[in-house]
Amino acid sequence: MISEETKGIIDRLLLEKLPLAGIARALQISELWVQQYVNQKSKNVPQEVQVNPKPKCRLTVQMDELWSFVDDKGNEQWVWLAMDVTTREIVGCYIGDRSGTSAGALWDSLPAVYRSLCRHLQRFLGVLSRSPAKQTTSCRWQGNGFNKSY
Repeated sequence: MISEETKGIIDRLLLEKLPLAGIARALQISELWVQQYVNQKSKNVPQEVQVNPKPKCRLTVQMDELWSFVDDKGNEQWVWLAMDVTTREIVGCYIGDRSGTSAGALWDSLPAVYRSLCRHLQRFLGVLSRSPAKQTTSCRWQGNGFNKSY
């Protein structure tokens, strides 16, 4: 049984970004237990990004993706990010492949204030389109990412 004091130490070490194996060695507990503890804690972390309230005005969001390999070159992962250009806040994030489904998941990760103002998202490859009958906003690919003007 792991004491609450030890769990508190683990929480602080996690904030310091120590590897799980290092935490297990330092506290002389099972690495498997530490992994299960972290998995359980991650279930309680809110998945929606909290952004500062926005006034009703023009919002510009830049969306882009970058890729990386995980373990080997056969496991390519794409990190999709959405950033408010004015405040430089990251307002959306998704990790997955480079498909329309992943682009849609990035769109779904945006806070409601952004999604409600722009209902049309068009990937530069044309893989995703969510356009209502009436367009009230413009969304276009520009340079190194999406720029949406509302």
